[in-house]
Amino acid sequence: AGLPAERPGPAGVGEPVLSFRIDTRFLENLASLGAAKAGEYLSGPAGPAAAGAAPQDLGRMFFRDIPKEKIEAFLLGFGIQDWQSVMGTLRRDGERYGVEVDARVRPQAHLVQQYLRELAARPLQAPLRLPAGVPEYGAYRLDLPLLYRLVADHARDTLGPKGAALSAGIELACQLKLGLSFRDQLLPMLGAEYGFAAWPGTAPADRVGFFIPNDPALLATCLQALGKAGLVRVEETRLEDAAVYALSGVTAEAEPLRLHLMLKDGVVYVAPVREALDRVRQAAGAAGTVPRESPGGGCIHVTRGISWFESAAGTAAGLAGRAPAGEVPPTAGPADPALAEAWQKTMATPEGLRFEASIPRAALAAWKRSLDRLKPLPVSSPEPVPEKAAPPAAGPSPKKQADAAGSAHP
Repeated sequence: AGLPAERPGPAGVGEPVLSFRIDTRFLENLASLGAAKAGEYLSGPAGPAAAGAAPQDLGRMFFRDIPKEKIEAFLLGFGIQDWQSVMGTLRRDGERYGVEVDARVRPQAHLVQQYLRELAARPLQAPLRLPAGVPEYGAYRLDLPLLYRLVADHARDTLGPKGAALSAGIELACQLKLGLSFRDQLLPMLGAEYGFAAWPGTAPADRVGFFIPNDPALLATCLQALGKAGLVRVEETRLEDAAVYALSGVTAEAEPLRLHLMLKDGVVYVAPVREALDRVRQAAGAAGTVPRESPGGGCIHVTRGISWFESAAGTAAGLAGRAPAGEVPPTAGPADPALAEAWQKTMATPEGLRFEASIPRAALAAWKRSLDRLKPLPVSSPEPVPEKAAPPAAGPSPKKQADAAGSAHP
């Protein structure tokens, strides 16, 4: 069961179990009120600049001398108030549940609509770029270069020269600190797609993150700049089919931060241990069982399988003291087909967002077991506090005793 564009979603499968609709028109009043209050606060007088100034003071210093109306236009221009409604349906077909949720947005020329239109025109590439032997994966589109461009243009158009100076200041700071262009090098290096690849298990080598740079050559450039600026130590190893970078902290800690990156076939994989990267290289030559077709244009999120979620929840339970350290095995084995068949995807359109999911009942049960691990530990009853012994009854004073003795023996 792959995710081709023509495949009907769970909408036409099974009987409806639950439907809901949330009217989000209240966001319009909430956003207008919030923008008005923020405009009054930010346009008010700010104290003198100081090295240890709080973030809210820095914000007021930046917006100082900008009319309140322009600040409101800047905040409302993001389009939070344009979301109209959220509708959802839960269906059941035998041992499988289908979920679909639609969030609609008004056709306004605000930032959120511009962002959705750009995303809707681009297919998600990560499912096609991952190694065939990766059993479970998740991919998300968050186009940082596009977001930065939209926000910078919006600030310039609504706040005037001071809005244009904001992006110029960020660019200058990045140039001075790293010798890199924030807009043309650092953000394109981070790219627009992120995600994870996972194998059943809780070991550090069982999961690896990844991102896809717009220009893979920028990775080496940016890492060299970070090393030259003294922010990290960078060790590079060239392999036949990949370039591996080991990043470590520059502070004299007992256990310094260490991160491993590998650039392979245009994808940058990130993991805390080198073994995870070796596993990705092995998966590249393995026979794949997970479909690798594109989920279609406008897809901004797709996830296949959920046993990675179980493993993460079990690890979190161990770290949080909900289970003994080292005793958090996954509740599903690598051969559990129900978990591998679970999938989710989110589509972006000019009209809003659409989320679809197909979840076997066995996967929901596994989810519940994982969440049960995160329940608080039972609080032991406090030891009963012993009651204080009552003070002994006060007897007659010595004078009264002497008087009593005298009266008894005249």
